[in-house]
Amino acid sequence: MFKSNVSKVILGVNTLGLLFTNYRAGWVGFLVAVGILFIYVLFDREGVKLAILGGIIATIVALAMMFEIIPGPAVLSELSLNHRRGSWIAAAQILQEQPFLGYGFGNTAAVLSGVVPPGSPANVHNSYIRAFLALGLGGGLTYLGLFLATLLKGASRVTTKSDMILLMGLLSYLVVQLFNSLSFIGLSLHSVIIAIMMGYQVME
Repeated sequence: MFKSNVSKVILGVNTLGLLFTNYRAGWVGFLVAVGILFIYVLFDREGVKLAILGGIIATIVALAMMFEIIPGPAVLSELSLNHRRGSWIAAAQILQEQPFLGYGFGNTAAVLSGVVPPGSPANVHNSYIRAFLALGLGGGLTYLGLFLATLLKGASRVTTKSDMILLMGLLSYLVVQLFNSLSFIGLSLHSVIIAIMMGYQVME
């Protein structure tokens, strides 16, 4: 699988191009996607499912420790995430004022601009938090649930090269959405790509 010269050239070009950017979320997403490919080669589909479930659980636990919801290492609670931490906390506070209706996708930056701490961006830089802020608790849970359900469905039925490529793309976007406000809702290039990937996964 993925042993052809064309595959190697495409991987090399993408790796080189990514290295010349300052897109750190993209770096992490790329490493996770390549990592899940190696897991598939070594342990097949069951290993992929366990790795993805374990990764999701580990991420939730790490974030809970980072925001001191549960006890954890002090180093996690001190991370600024390139000043995103203040924006994420401000978003959670603002959501408490209008938890069920949200503020709409076009208004998230406006509602944050007056409450974020100095040095933190008004853009929340997290697609999942943005979905909660825009759509309220119900909409945020629906957004998160749709993406995770699509991802886990793909992991449970990957058998071909195209299945694996699609899963790698969705998994990388799962990571990228943690640090960017792009989503599968909207008309931007990123939104369209994510929505198409999800659509192919659902239709298969």
